Amino acid sequence: METELVQQIKQRKEYLKELGVEYKVNPRLSVIVTSFNQKQNINLLYSSLRENPDVHEIIICEDGSVDGSLEEWDKLLNHPNDFILRSNDLHEIRSTDRAISMGRGEICCIIQDDDKPRHPTWTAEALEEFDRDEKLGVLGGMCGWTDFFNSGVCCTEDFHRPSLDDGKKFSYVEHVNVGPFFIRKKFFEEVGGWDFEISKPGEMGMGFDHEICYRMWEHGFHVGHYYPFNFTNNDKSGSTYTQAGGEEARNELGKRQMKFVKELIVAKYTKEKIQEIGACVNNLNLELRGE
Repeated sequence: METELVQQIKQRKEYLKELGVEYKVNPRLSVIVTSFNQKQNINLLYSSLRENPDVHEIIICEDGSVDGSLEEWDKLLNHPNDFILRSNDLHEIRSTDRAISMGRGEICCIIQDDDKPRHPTWTAEALEEFDRDEKLGVLGGMCGWTDFFNSGVCCTEDFHRPSLDDGKKFSYVEHVNVGPFFIRKKFFEEVGGWDFEISKPGEMGMGFDHEICYRMWEHGFHVGHYYPFNFTNNDKSGSTYTQAGGEEARNELGKRQMKFVKELIVAKYTKEKIQEIGACVNNLNLELRGE
């Protein structure tokens, strides 16, 4: 006579079989979600990813939430290429490094658990750019900077895309931040991955996303920015800014972050190298516009 456990195992196997979803050995895109105490957004985010035809692999970096996020993800994720990496407050650098290593996608995309991608074109348009430019290593859809150490021109989500027909406004930039933060996996590995010296385990890895962009340029790869349609990212609602306190404290944290990024880049690159990268960005944009 079968035990209750055996019956449950058989029922689960039958349920998964009826889903009719096969394991993909080489998916084009792996989406990595950094998860930390934003349970209220998980259902919206999950539904958006599951309904997106470009997303064949989902990897959750669940870094020790106390609000039930882990249990919520575990309840929802039921496809063969769905994975949960459980860690204990390692923070983004180390948790996403593990996720990129295990991901099978040619392109990996890091998003956060407070992101709200409401239209599937955000992935298709990004993948188009990787197809167009074989040297594109990183593509961001939140903020992007050019002439960072002078005028500091910033493309941000505040300059929102009014409609799908308005266009993604792709441009080359010096650096972008998470997320969405698309990265070509083989280039990520070629430049050495994240810089673990930026922070210790458990500390906020401020600037890790910006820093690797400069390394991409240093190795001859490109960094771009685009405006995904109806992909909202309110960085004031995420865990980092929530813990910072009120609006004034959060704004101050943002300023400190930009100051830290500048100090980080200046410490690693000469003025000449930074100027060389800026000139390369400018030339590529001129070429893109046919000038």
